[in-house]
Amino acid sequence: MLDGKIEDMNDIIVFVMVAERGSFTRAAASLHLSLPSVSRRVKILADALQVQLFVRSTRHLSLTDAGHFYYERCARILGELNLLHEEIGGLTQGLKGSIRIYSPLGFGEHVLPEIAMKFGRLYPDIVTELRVGDRSTNPTEKGVDIAIRTAELADSSLASYELGDLMYHVCAARSYLEAHGEPHDPGDLAQHNCLVHTAQPSSDVWRFETRGEPLDVPVKGDLRSNSGSVIFRVCMAGAGIARLPEYDARAGIESGKLKILFSGQMGFTRMMRAYYPRSKHTPVRIDRFLKFLRSEIGPYLRPLS
Repeated sequence: MLDGKIEDMNDIIVFVMVAERGSFTRAAASLHLSLPSVSRRVKILADALQVQLFVRSTRHLSLTDAGHFYYERCARILGELNLLHEEIGGLTQGLKGSIRIYSPLGFGEHVLPEIAMKFGRLYPDIVTELRVGDRSTNPTEKGVDIAIRTAELADSSLASYELGDLMYHVCAARSYLEAHGEPHDPGDLAQHNCLVHTAQPSSDVWRFETRGEPLDVPVKGDLRSNSGSVIFRVCMAGAGIARLPEYDARAGIESGKLKILFSGQMGFTRMMRAYYPRSKHTPVRIDRFLKFLRSEIGPYLRPLS
């Protein structure tokens, strides 16, 4: 029971925006409010709750434990309210609103922009916001409607939509092959500098299929990274051989810099999923985008059986 009284729902909206933007300044810009107004509203809310919501330092703003708990509940409630307004106002029939999408760098740079543009031509009243990056935290915690990931997220607050198995290829820059020679079968990788993506399963052992039989090949090299974009860029620069997802491999082939090795023998795939907040009623615009996304990324995935 609150000793104070929350008289304005806008105080909660401002608080949620600050939490999602990670900054009072960015929240003020997004809400078209002054910075003092945003700070004042958050203080009014904190005083009413009689808790500290944020911890501030010179460079960082973070939620307290109480603030994090309060944010999760408020964000869920506001999401339900937005959905209710859509249903009452008939916006789901008109497919209006916005979709905020998080994606890893490679997919977000090489594939998603074109899909978003096509979707925008079909539904011009929907605004699509793309956020790309390499991070291991749950991206939907920061106000994202859809998060595209190959990692499996064990979070009961999220629903998942399987898109398909992402294909991978072993690739090398033509400049690397000219300098070090081309391996003729997977076993030759022991004599080559392999670039290891440490965030992938079995990162130090690459699986192939030769004549219908699985073949596991240990690999090593002088560069390791948990970032797929780093591995791709270093491979493009001719520093070694890498196991790349289809979208990175295709971008390298189209640029004329990369060559796929052991074509048809790669035995490694990863399920690509789209995650979104679990709800009794998924907004129509989200459902429509997920189905459109699955229909458009077929060339990059092994079809679902």
